[in-house]
Amino acid sequence: MSDETSNKPWLVRTDFSGDAMWNNLTAQVLAPQLELEQEFFADVECINNRKFEGLDPEAVVHLLPDSYNCFFCMVADRYTFKTAGLPILVIGFAPVDDTSADFRRHPRQVPAEDIKSFRALPKTIQSIENNLSLANLDFEDFVRSVASDGIFRGFPQ
Repeated sequence: MSDETSNKPWLVRTDFSGDAMWNNLTAQVLAPQLELEQEFFADVECINNRKFEGLDPEAVVHLLPDSYNCFFCMVADRYTFKTAGLPILVIGFAPVDDTSADFRRHPRQVPAEDIKSFRALPKTIQSIENNLSLANLDFEDFVRSVASDGIFRGFPQ
């Protein structure tokens, strides 16, 4: 899929140590999640491009195209593939000041202090993507529900 034309939030691969692990991860992220007897899907673009290889979160955000119109992305990095459960790095970069004209800025213009992150299990990406894309929840709503180990596993029941 094209890196430059999607309106979906991206899941960016930055670790290229194994294609089977990447394929397993994307299959988990894109699998339907059952909630209240309905299936929900993560509407994400899986980006498998070596230009992102080894990049840190700030560099990934700054390399997103000017046409990228989301204020978050996800990263499958070395930690993801070396850790049980494959915790994905979720990166938020919305302007800190809600009244700011920065809502029209390009990702390459995002200051480092506006970049924040947490990790999430693949099965939770659907909830994160759906709720952030629709502005049902804020990035901080997910951050507040991260476990003590830094991983979001879903909201408490």
